[in-house]
Amino acid sequence: MDKLAVNLYSRYHRYIERKHNIYDTLTGVLNRDAYDRDLAALNPMDDLSCMIFDVDNFKAFNDGFGRQVGDEVLRKVGKGIGRVVKDRGKIYRYGGDEFVVLVKTQSEAMLKDIAEDILESFRSISLECVAQEITISIGIAINHQVALSKLFYSADMALYSAKAKGKNCIEFYEG
Repeated sequence: MDKLAVNLYSRYHRYIERKHNIYDTLTGVLNRDAYDRDLAALNPMDDLSCMIFDVDNFKAFNDGFGRQVGDEVLRKVGKGIGRVVKDRGKIYRYGGDEFVVLVKTQSEAMLKDIAEDILESFRSISLECVAQEITISIGIAINHQVALSKLFYSADMALYSAKAKGKNCIEFYEG
């Protein structure tokens, strides 16, 4: 191969390696490492909100129908959130069946609209091999110039509240 071909080949492999370092290979959304990097680069004074999504009864998909079905659920969740969020925020697979969206806004109305659109979009998502419905619970926290690590914690507390209220719903952190 000539030098140009070797250079292009090398660049391409570096690009693929970087892409795999920040994207979740199963869902195609940004991964936990990308979340940690992005959060570290943000300013606590930014207008920022955190939304945490958790698949309701995810263990039942894995245990009852197998890991392949569980993986398909995660792929559909990642794509479903992505279709709604688009360029309004960044989507991350935080771990397991948890997804995080960072949105540069403090508008409760906008956040509620995004979350409701996501819940609504899941009403039309189905799995061919399973009759079980896919639902998610959503916890939302708005940054009020606090440590950004507390923003995630606050959204997580709101998520627990949504789960406790019966799942398939949205809760804002009231703290």
